[in-house]
Amino acid sequence: MLKECHTPWRLEELARGLGYWAARYQELPEEPSTPRKRDLEQAWEAIPRLRSDQGMGMIFRIRLETMWLEPDFAPAVDSLLPEDDADQAVSRLTRAAAGSYLSDDHKTPMAFVHALTTPAAVRLVLPSLPAELHWPSLAAAVRFSAAIRSAYGTGRREHHPEEPVQDYVTLAERALATEDPHAIKYVEACRREDGLSPDPSYAIAATDWVRRCETGSF
Repeated sequence: MLKECHTPWRLEELARGLGYWAARYQELPEEPSTPRKRDLEQAWEAIPRLRSDQGMGMIFRIRLETMWLEPDFAPAVDSLLPEDDADQAVSRLTRAAAGSYLSDDHKTPMAFVHALTTPAAVRLVLPSLPAELHWPSLAAAVRFSAAIRSAYGTGRREHHPEEPVQDYVTLAERALATEDPHAIKYVEACRREDGLSPDPSYAIAATDWVRRCETGSF
């Protein structure tokens, strides 16, 4: 937005975003010596379920602090092979996150909303970053989304839709009507990612999340 026009409102939004980021910054376990041998889908499937219940039911930051108690997390994430095409990797990551929202054995859909919107947001800033920061930025998003999956999901369950899949225009209108920023940003991210690399899981997940925001069932 700032490339298009500098306005006080946009500068304030950027400043607030950076301030929030700085206040909430949190490191996650790393294991740099891990052999890099897996593609993104393989690394995603290798993510272990966090074996501690510490922090469950509390804000994400507190729950994610518990990732340091899971010895298999960092080796799984750091086994990821670097890729030259960060944009394609973002698509594969958001598709995996949408799939996990629908089919992981979890009771915290809100967490999986962030697992998708975070890498989708990284895509927006890639054009403004030097090329050498593209992969590190994507790798950081992978680590966060993987931590969400480890802390709240993995396992398998069958998704049973409560309503037919809705088109994005309808979903956007319904999301706006909820006045819930999580509904709005998830629909926007799913629509954008679906347009770049079509997959039915985006619209299915967005439909389910909007319904949950409308009914408070999250």
